[in-house]
Amino acid sequence: FHVEAYRRFKDRKFEILGLDSDPAEKLAMVKEYLSDNKMVWTQAKFESVKDLIEKNYRIHEYPSTILLDPSGKVLVLDHRSLSGPQLLKTLDAILPR
Repeated sequence: FHVEAYRRFKDRKFEILGLDSDPAEKLAMVKEYLSDNKMVWTQAKFESVKDLIEKNYRIHEYPSTILLDPSGKVLVLDHRSLSGPQLLKTLDAILPR
């Protein structure tokens, strides 16, 4: 549903930031998986956002989904609101038109 959400809402200023916590030797496999599954959004290496993830947002489980506003404020942390078809409904209700 993330691929569909990105396609449907990117023009409404929706962005996804993916995090890759895999070891460097798996980079080619990760890139192929992302390409094959049309996950074209920005992917950050875990090291580059480690403090932000662990200290600011206290994420310790993967996968995790958080909806942030442009300033970094958490809008939705409820996993049920950001999963499956409910993700599309949540984004449609929150994102500006």
